[in-house]
Amino acid sequence: MAPKSFEIPDLRLENVLISCHLIFNPPLLNLLKKLKVEIKKIENEDDRMITFSERRSGIYKKASKLVTLTGA
Repeated sequence: MAPKSFEIPDLRLENVLISCHLIFNPPLLNLLKKLKVEIKKIENEDDRMITFSERRSGIYKKASKLVTLTGA
C-alpha cells in the first residue's frame, strides 16, 4: 500500500529562525510592534472594498464581544 501524500508546510530556515528569535526576544518583538506603517490609498477599488469589509467584520466582532462581556 502506497503512503498517503500530504503537503509539507513552508518551513524555510529563515522563517523558522525569525519566529524563534521573536519568541525568545521580547524587546525585539516590542520594537516590531511599534514600527510605523505607511498609510496610502488602495487604488484598486476591488481590493479597497475587500479590505473595508474585512475590517468592518472585525470591528463588528469586537463590538459584539464587548456587548456580551459588559451586558450592555
